[in-house]
Amino acid sequence: MTKEKLVEILTDYFGLNNPDGSYTYELTRVKSAFSVGTMSFDDFEEFGEEQIVDLANHIWDACSGNKEE
Repeated sequence: MTKEKLVEILTDYFGLNNPDGSYTYELTRVKSAFSVGTMSFDDFEEFGEEQIVDLANHIWDACSGNKEE
């Protein structure tokens, strides 16, 4: 497997190729905003290529032993 193939697999898994877009979102605020009632839809960003590449790099490094735990 290559890192590029891992990116391809994750891109498919998270639905970035879906014509309707991904159904995976990243929360851009602290979770405590839920409890004080200030959370809104604007506080979420749709998963994109940057997040997929970051995730693939993390998995690749962990599996390759390139990062210390």
